Amino acid sequence: MKHIVIIGNSAAGLSAAEAIRKNDKGVKISMVSEEQYPPYMRLKIAEILMNNVNPEKLFLKPYEFYKQENIDLLPGKKVDRVIPKKNSIILFDKTKIVYDALIVASGRSANISKDVKGANKHGVLGFRSISNARDIMELIPISNTVCIWGAGIAGINAAYGLSKKHREIKVITCKERILEGIIGEEKARSLENSLREKGVEIIFNKSVVEIFGNGDVKAIKLDSGKVIGCGILILDKNLTPNTKFLENTEVDINLGVRVDEFLRSSVENIFAAGDVLSKRDHQEEYLDLLNSWDSAVNQGKIAGENALKFTQARTDQMIPYADIVQNRQLRILGLTLEAGSGASLADESADLSDCNQEDS
Repeated sequence: MKHIVIIGNSAAGLSAAEAIRKNDKGVKISMVSEEQYPPYMRLKIAEILMNNVNPEKLFLKPYEFYKQENIDLLPGKKVDRVIPKKNSIILFDKTKIVYDALIVASGRSANISKDVKGANKHGVLGFRSISNARDIMELIPISNTVCIWGAGIAGINAAYGLSKKHREIKVITCKERILEGIIGEEKARSLENSLREKGVEIIFNKSVVEIFGNGDVKAIKLDSGKVIGCGILILDKNLTPNTKFLENTEVDINLGVRVDEFLRSSVENIFAAGDVLSKRDHQEEYLDLLNSWDSAVNQGKIAGENALKFTQARTDQMIPYADIVQNRQLRILGLTLEAGSGASLADESADLSDCNQEDS
């Protein structure tokens, strides 16, 4: 029996698994992910901060789905390395998994520059996973002030969600307005005013240069010299591809996995899809928009079908990837953000629920 392994279980990973199973009921499918949960929509995690929503309500598919579709879901498993010459991956728990085709859909993570002193302190968190949201919730009771470094979609969602926790919230951005490059100035200023009305302070044209604290975050220092006391620093910066397990392999990496028109990497039986793909730096701000989610779904579908065809020795029938662009909208604080996209698994979850509504 042929075995297709998928690293990552978000939009691209789930779409790949569904596409494979739709076209072949017998091939073995394994999904490996650091996440402890089945796939969910990242745009919805602010609801955990706002309303203590049970993470299961964010799942795109229930646990039963994977059993019904005979998909071996391996949550909470981190990949240590891939060995292309042996068609295998090694997990951190030393488990070895052999594959006939591999799909890398591991996404990106927020990281802090090594130039920032104290970057490894407890309380420095991203805002791209349920785990991130739950870690933030645990620290809220002992944190009077929360700083958010970056003013993209994730950062603004975090600010709005936390504004309901009656904490001092400060958004720090090196740019002149929030969501720069995503929405126009008029809408950005309107959104900024809405955030201020909810008690969120926005600090423009500044960056964090140092984090203070003895193990835990206690304060941050800006490039202006100003020091701000805080117990949590949320990152919406430096979204880098999760490709460490591919280092020193034959897979070509350049700001992400480089692929051909069939979403195949430089290794013939390794495919990739979603945010882990090679992108230009300036595209970082767009990674959390619906068009990015929908592109990942579309890419996952193509990567899944092509990986399956590779295992079936039908590479001459592989499908070239072409993005589908339609008008889609994302609403935050009552304002509509335009985004191009195609139909996706996210269709029924595209709104941000309470994020769309002003406080009553």
